[in-house]
Amino acid sequence: MKRFIPPEPTHNTPKTEVSLWHAYSFISNTMFCYKNVSEISTALMRVLTRCFYQTVFDNKLPIKENTRLSTFESESELSTDDHFATPQTIARIIILNWYSDFQGEEGYELFCKLYHFCKKTVKVTTEQNKVLSGYTINNENKGGEFYLREGIVERYLKEDFIIMHAEAGEISTENFIKILNVPPYILEKEKDLIRRS
Repeated sequence: MKRFIPPEPTHNTPKTEVSLWHAYSFISNTMFCYKNVSEISTALMRVLTRCFYQTVFDNKLPIKENTRLSTFESESELSTDDHFATPQTIARIIILNWYSDFQGEEGYELFCKLYHFCKKTVKVTTEQNKVLSGYTINNENKGGEFYLREGIVERYLKEDFIIMHAEAGEISTENFIKILNVPPYILEKEKDLIRRS
């Protein structure tokens, strides 16, 4: 399939779309230099996933466009916005599936969908954020492997947090999952990274 190159942003392009273009171009230009994902070194994978994360982190959603979800405890304790989709993991999924799923205009559209999804957050306490981060294991820099102990949704369910919505108050697990609205692509591909002990 022919490589897709999105149009360059102009001075009228919104900041978040400029950042999306940079994230896509950086990964696309890098992957163009390789024929197979197995050629990507651990160090390069870290650079690519970190770049993706940073562009997501720098372009937070306005409150009205975000999930408006929080844990009960985050209202009274020191809190932070948890990018529950774990952008570095999503970047890894994108890179691992680059040559099969992210080619052409359709691949670019999927990239954009996942990028925008990664900007969603849930307000949690700083301690809860540490616990949630513990579900992602990355020992590659020590010769180990990268894996997830649980998926995006399951890590919240396993911790059994009381989830609040800004307008509705405490919500059910069913509504929590509905509001998160994790793309089926992510739910399917994260299975390849999950290693339960």
